[in-house]
Amino acid sequence: GNVCLHLLNGEVVLALTNPGYAVVACKHALNQGRIQLQSEGAEVFFRSAEARPITEIPQALLQWVPKSAPDDRGFVPLLTNASGNHWKQSGPGGFTLADGVATARGGMGLWWYDARMFTNFVLRGEFQQSAESADSGVFVRFPPPGNDPWVAVKQGHEFEIGDPKPENPTWRTGSIYPFKASTRANTRPAGQWNEFEMVCTGHNYSVRLNGDVVTTWTDPDRRSGHGHLGLQNYDDGKIVRFRNLRIKDLPE
Repeated sequence: GNVCLHLLNGEVVLALTNPGYAVVACKHALNQGRIQLQSEGAEVFFRSAEARPITEIPQALLQWVPKSAPDDRGFVPLLTNASGNHWKQSGPGGFTLADGVATARGGMGLWWYDARMFTNFVLRGEFQQSAESADSGVFVRFPPPGNDPWVAVKQGHEFEIGDPKPENPTWRTGSIYPFKASTRANTRPAGQWNEFEMVCTGHNYSVRLNGDVVTTWTDPDRRSGHGHLGLQNYDDGKIVRFRNLRIKDLPE
C-alpha cells in the first residue's frame, strides 16, 4: 500500500508512508517500478536476492507503521451543519445529526455522502457503541446506491464495527468485512468513544483503532478503487454514534 518498512538484520531501521514523486507541480504515489542494486565508490556484494508479493503487513511489524498523515492538516470535516445536507439515506432507518454527532436508528440502512466520490484517502473519526456488540460499519468506494443499501456491501468495502469477540473473526471490530479479520478489536468499553483511521490507497486497506494498526489487507479481486463513503445503521436494538468524521485525499 502506502507503507514502507525497511529491515536490516531483522530490525526495522526505517518506516515511512506515502512515498511519491513530483511531475511539474503534481505529486504521484510511488507504488510501482523497477528494482536496482547500486555500487558506488567501492565493491559491494549481494546474494540471495528475492522478491515476493505480500497481501498484509506481518502482525509483528504493525507497531512500526506510522500514521499516513501526522496531524489533521488538510482534512475536510464531514459532519458539520453545512456538510449534513450532503448525507442521504438508502434503505430503512436513518441517522440523526445534532451538534456534530450522527446517531443511527433502525435499519438495515446506509447513510451515504453524495457530494463527491473518493479514490485514495485517509478517513478519520470516532464511534461510540451503546453495548459491546452494537453493530455498524463504515463503507467506502461504492457507487451511488439509490435505495438499495446492499450496493455498498456488494460493490464497496466495509470497516466493521461490532463484537470484539465474535464467533467469526471477520465479524470482529476493525475487520474489512467479510474478507480480512482484524488482529484484535482494540476497542474501549461500551459508552466510550473510540478513535479510528482507515487508509485506502490503490487496492490496499488499513485500519487503525485507538492508535494501533489492527488490519492491513490487499484486495486480490481489485473490485473497488473509487466511490462514495457511508455509515451503516443496523436494526439490532443497539445504538452506534459517530463524530469528528473527516477525510484527506492522498496522491493517486
